[in-house]
Amino acid sequence: MLNDTSTAQASTGDAARTPTSVSPALLIGVILAQFGAFVAVFAPAFIALSISVGTLTPEDRIVNLGIVVAPGAFIALIAQPLFGRLSDRTTWSFGRRRSWVLIGTIGGLVGLTILAFADSIAMLTIGWAIAQFFLNAVSCACHAVIPDQIPVRLRGRVSAWFGIVLTGSQVIAVYLVIWVSAVPPLMYLVPGAVVAFTSAWLLIALRKVDQPADRASLPPFTLASFFGSFFVNPVKNRDYGIFWFGRLLVYLGYFSLITYQLYYVMSQLQLSQEAASAVVGNATFVTSIAAVIASLIAGWLSDRLGKRKIIAVVAGVIMATGLGMLAFGETEGWFLIAVGIIGFGQGVYLAVDVAIVSELISDDNDRGKDMGVLNIANTLPQSIVPIVAPFLLAIGATEGGENYPVLFLVGAVVALIGGVLVQFLRKVA
Repeated sequence: MLNDTSTAQASTGDAARTPTSVSPALLIGVILAQFGAFVAVFAPAFIALSISVGTLTPEDRIVNLGIVVAPGAFIALIAQPLFGRLSDRTTWSFGRRRSWVLIGTIGGLVGLTILAFADSIAMLTIGWAIAQFFLNAVSCACHAVIPDQIPVRLRGRVSAWFGIVLTGSQVIAVYLVIWVSAVPPLMYLVPGAVVAFTSAWLLIALRKVDQPADRASLPPFTLASFFGSFFVNPVKNRDYGIFWFGRLLVYLGYFSLITYQLYYVMSQLQLSQEAASAVVGNATFVTSIAAVIASLIAGWLSDRLGKRKIIAVVAGVIMATGLGMLAFGETEGWFLIAVGIIGFGQGVYLAVDVAIVSELISDDNDRGKDMGVLNIANTLPQSIVPIVAPFLLAIGATEGGENYPVLFLVGAVVALIGGVLVQFLRKVA
């Protein structure tokens, strides 16, 4: 039973503070805000940018999609630890996490507005980079709220809910784009409205408990120490390094599908962009339902058993199975079954992902930064995949075609390795 109290109020002078309760409004608020940030990112990443790029440059869509997506994802790499560290050191009376939820939401809306009215590849690239940069501030703040405000006994379930909103937001994002695609600017403006609303809820919910950082407890600020703090020695922090790399590999496998699913369906099933968009919408729905079911089961089971690692390993095996099936399928039914399996595996992984992260960090003054550095592992694949995929797709491909089986088999292998690596953590059961 959650207590509607403010006993989870931050006490930034105590680096070892562990929250014992959380208000329902805050619990709902952090989940909603993460949902809104996901919608605002996934709507462009999953389908809107593919539609925009395909409309502007249909003959060069594969290469130009990479040109648009990769810079934004690289910028997001900087944003994750940067906003995490800035929030850790924020002494404004508005609060450590609230300040960056607000700034991130405003900046994200600017980027989405540029995307809405972009008429060139260059403008799409600029708009996506701005949107990615600032929306990561919202997501980073949401993740930092977990160790700040959520009791350890609830983190498995909160991690599962983060997984649920991740998958649910994919469905909402894709269908929102499909429903409003007749008016292209709305593909970006409607998701912007969603993140504005959900961020507002969290800002209100955090008003009494999110305190500014205590100046007296912060180490002196220097540029060298500031940028140096983003580095985490993987030898001294063995578990942190292993989990970071495993997380990177799992998301590389996942984004091998997500980045090119619209073009895959158009190519393999010989469908028009409009018909392929509908198939992608159905696939996202199937994936999300499977992931929600898996997250609920795996999140409850991990809290019940006190075991996280074995569940992550199983997740990697399931995702690899689905990606392997995609390599050999040529029908819509096979595609839907395969992405459903991938979604189930993703849901299992997400159920323990955030819970594992929260157990690997403890220093109150570094929580935002540590979360940000770990989140690089699920942001970096968005850059790596568009860069590497064109080379994989060209292997053995006929003129004008793409070899998707190679892409998905490679994705399956790296996802499997990523899941298995979690088994080598020492600090997590």
